[in-house]
Amino acid sequence: TEFALDTRDLTIKKAFVDGVEADFSLAEPDEIFGSKLAIPLLGSRQKGSKAQVSVHYSTSPKSTACAWLPPPQTAGKKKPFMFSQCQAIHARSLLPCQDCPRAKCT
Repeated sequence: TEFALDTRDLTIKKAFVDGVEADFSLAEPDEIFGSKLAIPLLGSRQKGSKAQVSVHYSTSPKSTACAWLPPPQTAGKKKPFMFSQCQAIHARSLLPCQDCPRAKCT
């Protein structure tokens, strides 16, 4: 059994399952969808059981979820402005997550 997350242009440093450092694999990147992060859930787990999963990672300047407006395009015209837009599948460039519209509906 594995826990799968979507990533794009992230550096994955470590993964933990229930507080214990775990192995992980990162699939070859797809130009649009990024890479699948797979974290094995070791031991026997029953359907519906819970696990605490933590991932240590860093983002990249290539993040497709963040953009900057230069100072001339801002209200005060003195400082840049950063904004984020995580739809439809851009959240995966900020953090490892299940980044499909169905998983993000509230």
